[in-house]
Amino acid sequence: MALSINFKNSPLPNPPAEFDAQYIRQMIRVLEIYFNQLNAWNVQVYNAFTAAGATANRPAFDLYTGQYYFDTDLGIPIWYNGTDWVDATGTVV
Repeated sequence: MALSINFKNSPLPNPPAEFDAQYIRQMIRVLEIYFNQLNAWNVQVYNAFTAAGATANRPAFDLYTGQYYFDTDLGIPIWYNGTDWVDATGTVV
């Protein structure tokens, strides 16, 4: 049984006969957007897998509102509210 792979056409414009500066700048911008999105996704995946630990090891960067963390020192789940880490009652912990 043969494996058939179908590739979609690229949404990028066809390159001109000679690569001019404008086209190269457009391509660089497309790559920047792509890799920035990939980096943002990687941060969310990393944060999802580091969702438990000691108080001192709480995530401190690339936080988002509603982010969950189980604090093993406190023994309770906590959430980031956009400013502080809070428990289920809304008390800053």
